[in-house]
This record gives sequence, structure tokens and C-alpha cells, in this order.
Amino acid sequence: SGCRRIAYIRGSHSAVGDQRSSGYRQELIRHRIAVQPDLVLESMDLEQSEYGRGYAAMERLLQRRGRPDGVMAFTDLLAVGAMDAASKHGIRIPEEMLFVGCGDDPVLCGMRIPLTSINVSWFELGERAGKLALRAILNGTGNGAQRVLVKPKLVKRRSTEGAHREQK
Repeated sequence: SGCRRIAYIRGSHSAVGDQRSSGYRQELIRHRIAVQPDLVLESMDLEQSEYGRGYAAMERLLQRRGRPDGVMAFTDLLAVGAMDAASKHGIRIPEEMLFVGCGDDPVLCGMRIPLTSINVSWFELGERAGKLALRAILNGTGNGAQRVLVKPKLVKRRSTEGAHREQK
């Protein structure tokens, strides 16, 4: 898309949270974009709603020098909160800043500015895990832990529409 300052609003310090954060860093490196620690924000204040944490994270980002031109969030709700904060400051989405969430929540992704999101295929993951469990029950063989992987899919919507920018 041409974004060069891509912020990440991080989720919990859990296996999934750590993997997504690691993926963010790996992809920046793969695309030859400098990893800038000041663009990674924690959103851990459990006193606030998830939406409120995304909103507050964007407020913090906008107080810093050199605002981002792209934002990735651990969840769709964090992304929607961040988008609302950016809009409040007059930032036009997607013309000035792009947003991507994670989860592909049909309600959140269909809001005022439809959110580009990563569909993590929860249905497919559940279906495959259920089949493994049933097979183990029916065959009476439990082979211990098994890894079930599904490939996430990027679902593009208006929050990244027309994102064919010149490299800055």
C-alpha cells in the first residue's frame, strides 16, 4: 500500500498476542521497513473497554512526533476505537491513514468505515478440531496434542481502499 510508518496496537501478552506481534515485526523487516518501537502500543488497561483501549492508543500515537500512515490492531474492536480517535482529529480514512484489524467481526467490519480485517478462520479451526476429537473418541486412540493450522485471509474493505500510494 506504500505505508512506511505502520503502528501496531498490541493485545495481550499471550501465545496469540506474542505471535501476532512477532508477525508484525517480521513483515516489516521482510518489506524493508524499519521497526520503530515507538509505533508499538500496549493496550492492556483492563479498566477500559477494548474499544476504549484502541481509542486511547490512537490518542497516544497522535501525540507523538511523526504520526503513522497505517495502523494494525490485535482485534477489530481495538481498530475501530483507533479509527474513531483518528477521525475525531480530522484524519481521513483511508486517504491519510489505513487501518487493519483482526477477527473479521461482521458487525464491527461493517460500520461507518468498513474495516479491512484478517479472518482467522475460527469456524474452520473449530470444525477441524472437532473432527480430530471425534476421530479420537470413535477410534479410542488419543495420540496426544496435535497441531491444527488454518491459513488466515485478508478481507479488504474501505479502511484500506485505494491504498496504492507512491513509496515515500
